[in-house]
Amino acid sequence: MWAVITATTNPYPMPAGDLKVSWAPDTSRGTILLRYEYHFPVSGEAEAILAVGYRLNTTTCTTYMPKPTGRPILEFVSVLWRPYQDYLIVDIERVQNRFLRFIAGQIGMPVDYQNHDYTDSRESSGAYLCQEFTKGASLNYRTHLFFMEYEYNFFSPFDVVLVTQCSANRMSFLEEISKNWPGSISVALYFTDNEVQSFVKFVQNSESLRKRKNIAYHIVYKEGEFYPVNYLRNVAMSHISTPFAFQMDIDFIPHIGLLKSFTKYIEKYNITRSSMIAIVVPAFETQRYRFTFPKNKKKLILDLNKGLIYTFRYHVWSQGHAATNYSFWKKASTPYEVSWQPDYEPYIVVPSSAPKYDIRFIGFGWNKVSYITHLTAIGYKYLVLPDTFIIHRPHAPSEDIAKFRTSHIYRRIEIISAKAISKIFYVKNRNLQKDSKSASRA
Repeated sequence: MWAVITATTNPYPMPAGDLKVSWAPDTSRGTILLRYEYHFPVSGEAEAILAVGYRLNTTTCTTYMPKPTGRPILEFVSVLWRPYQDYLIVDIERVQNRFLRFIAGQIGMPVDYQNHDYTDSRESSGAYLCQEFTKGASLNYRTHLFFMEYEYNFFSPFDVVLVTQCSANRMSFLEEISKNWPGSISVALYFTDNEVQSFVKFVQNSESLRKRKNIAYHIVYKEGEFYPVNYLRNVAMSHISTPFAFQMDIDFIPHIGLLKSFTKYIEKYNITRSSMIAIVVPAFETQRYRFTFPKNKKKLILDLNKGLIYTFRYHVWSQGHAATNYSFWKKASTPYEVSWQPDYEPYIVVPSSAPKYDIRFIGFGWNKVSYITHLTAIGYKYLVLPDTFIIHRPHAPSEDIAKFRTSHIYRRIEIISAKAISKIFYVKNRNLQKDSKSASRA
């Protein structure tokens, strides 16, 4: 005779309180049927299940459990994707099996039982994916800094290095970037051992790369399932001595003269290494694989009006760059300040004193949003330049983007993580503003 555990409500945590459990013999199946009316994720207080009072009769049993602690199929898999908590599964099963034996003894009905097989629960709930995210966020990657010869013999208090990162299928984009950016470049490359050898040949055969000595190549060897985007960004940012860093993704092209524009405005507005100012570069995109890159802002606006170029991600993620205020930018002739908005993720120039990225963000989604929120929380201001721009090139989606688009669990994990961190920084920023107002009044 088997103990059948069934659910009667949706698997979401209810408010703290008593847990009502009812049972009745199922004569048609020869079983004892238990129904848990409210479900809670497991906790370390499994033994509390034993501290209950029973009201019994011959057909039904209702038990009220103070401090509810769980049920066999753990909806939120809080113990499934943390391997070191597996012992809690055993504890819950042991306590509940004792409970079943007690009920069976009261009604003189023998009971047999099986521990629950969690295989389906792990797969359907995304427990494996959660475990891989947790593992990936704590990996130690083999990293080879300055894989090729690098020279930086020129120093200016206004100099800017372009920092970026990519995997092997994007390394060809480096050629286009190098043609439009004569200054220093620092790139973190996420490769396997075999891909490293292919990359060496690629650089040696590239007319625009093989003669450049001011490009720092850092190899991060592949490990785990997800692309460690923020770790790669930190590698590219952390080992270059320039006073400023332009954080740009590999699939963008900077306009010719962007470096000169940066140095001009940095000097003009007296921005230093210790300044808490992020310079925003408006981002655009094209859906055309072949297009003529606009020489200046005037030509870009013409292409924008013709529908050849669009503001970046306007059709899928407009809030990511809405705060830049493209309508104002079109008419602007001087830099202007903008305020942070939720989900803002512009491409920016920051001083070398700026904080690093949170390496717990891996794969696709929310990694840059959390960084901009962090900058805002510690007091950074955002200054949009009126005559600068970068343009995104079309390409096939990466593996991580494909996972993000096809897996609701992947998206849910990323969104929950980002919103939790954003909330922390938002509260911190609000407290800083309160402290500042109090200090000014004093």
